Amino acid sequence: MSRLEKKLDLIIESNNLKWHDEGLEEVKKLLRSGQKIPAVKLYRENTGTGLLEAKKAIEEMEAEL
Repeated sequence: MSRLEKKLDLIIESNNLKWHDEGLEEVKKLLRSGQKIPAVKLYRENTGTGLLEAKKAIEEMEAEL
């Protein structure tokens, strides 16, 4: 999980995006409950990434969980 978090931090930092820990925890919570689409949506809202980037990040996060 730390590898994925480091990647996310790098993406966020390089794009001058804001990411709050509670946002990440909410994404994880959604994934744990099988709500992948809402997790992608929340991830996009928090990071400003496009759909494909968010989907890929969520799938990587899901694999780590």
